[in-house]
Amino acid sequence: MDNKNKHTGMPMVLFNVDEQNRLVEYAVCNDSHECGRYLKQQAELALYGTYIPNERIYCMTDADFTDERLPGLLTECIRQNDISDMPSLGLRCITFIHENFKDGLPDDMLSVTSCIEKVIDDFRSYTHLQEYEQYNEKKANAISGRTVSAIETDKGVLLFDDSGRGLRCLDNCLQYIADNYFSPEIQCRKMLNIYHFSTTNAETVRKSRECADMFTPNSECRFIPARARSLPNLMTGEFKPAKSFSLDTDPKSYHSLTQQLGLHEKDENREIAALMEIRNNGMPADWNPADLKMHGNGFRHIYNRIKGYDTTGNTELSEALQQAARDKAAQILSSVYDVRQRGRTISTNEGNIKEKPDNPDKRKNCNHGLKI
Repeated sequence: MDNKNKHTGMPMVLFNVDEQNRLVEYAVCNDSHECGRYLKQQAELALYGTYIPNERIYCMTDADFTDERLPGLLTECIRQNDISDMPSLGLRCITFIHENFKDGLPDDMLSVTSCIEKVIDDFRSYTHLQEYEQYNEKKANAISGRTVSAIETDKGVLLFDDSGRGLRCLDNCLQYIADNYFSPEIQCRKMLNIYHFSTTNAETVRKSRECADMFTPNSECRFIPARARSLPNLMTGEFKPAKSFSLDTDPKSYHSLTQQLGLHEKDENREIAALMEIRNNGMPADWNPADLKMHGNGFRHIYNRIKGYDTTGNTELSEALQQAARDKAAQILSSVYDVRQRGRTISTNEGNIKEKPDNPDKRKNCNHGLKI
């Protein structure tokens, strides 16, 4: 990328293309500093893995649009080889600078290109760069040296390679499962196994390197289930899982998954888990109102009453209020949240309350009869 492509007054699009000519990531940058930040992010992401993949980062200065249509535009440019005339940088080149220069990559793209020119002009530095690129190419091609990761559910197996991008995809896929744990999105999935294994099967390694296709190519790197290509469960038969989890819809299984894998628990899932705990077991003696951020008011007074009746030994009223709390939690889960594995019968003092399927129209129109 040379100085003649400094800035045209329009946003610049930087995008990564892998050795299979696939778009794997892009960013819209408004100035040289934003471009520099993107290059540094790509270098640091690459250094997170076991080798640096053979990617190039291209710069488009005349994009017709930068909205949701942009990935399609970039993909078409790659397909038609329009990128051959665009300025570009090798990912291995910028990671070399980030690793070997005292302060790493500079903060703007023009300074990055200046650093690259200095490396190329210096015989010793350029020799080191060539050795660095050859080393990573050798590592990338060493099939038996690759560590493939796999996520297995009863729906099949998803593969991830051990590049920095592949490991980020693995993390984001697991986070997607955690975020949608109680949702029908993962309905009928009873178990989750995670594998890490080496193989001499070149096809398995090739498929693992396609993992980025299952994610959005922007900085969010969001998992898209419709793009997932699940492989048969039989392929993991000879390996032992590194970790196994139940995907049963209960708080204990949910917290086990997130805590053991260090995943974020979103507020809605915490609320659902706390309501399920009350629905299943009533209100514990050490109940914390902070566990229910949205629905705490509905249970706070019941809990205080239960504590009072327990102190005076009035077990009948205490149990009646415990049942009221269980019924209230079941009703909220049934009417407010779209929780998978509905249709169980909940035992109550009033007979059996059946959890009903979610009705989005009911929620949308729930205020139509109110006058405020």
